[in-house]
Amino acid sequence: MDVSATMTVGRIGRVRWGICALLFFATTINYVDRSVLGILAPTLRTEIGWTDLEYGRISAAFTLAYAIGFVFAGWFIDRVGTRIGYALYLIVWSLAAAAHALAATPIGFALARFALGLGE
Repeated sequence: MDVSATMTVGRIGRVRWGICALLFFATTINYVDRSVLGILAPTLRTEIGWTDLEYGRISAAFTLAYAIGFVFAGWFIDRVGTRIGYALYLIVWSLAAAAHALAATPIGFALARFALGLGE
């Protein structure tokens, strides 16, 4: 085995571990984001003014979108390819996460959560 082949194999190994690290951090942020709504609910209840019923609808919007996205994500990634599919889902997820900052009503927050569920 020549030196260039050994260097290529080493570089591929580093790239794979780098991708694994990025996926680990993205998944960690994903799960923290899911649980933080329950912690922030009392604060957001006073700031946005939602009721318990609206909080339930906001949580249901996320769960519904997550279920829809779960059913169609594999098909979509098979159609467009892994790189493009994951890139598009990451863009949707990032924009939806940022949209939470713009939500001033329970409906706006539910729409942001719905989009986040699709992106996840």
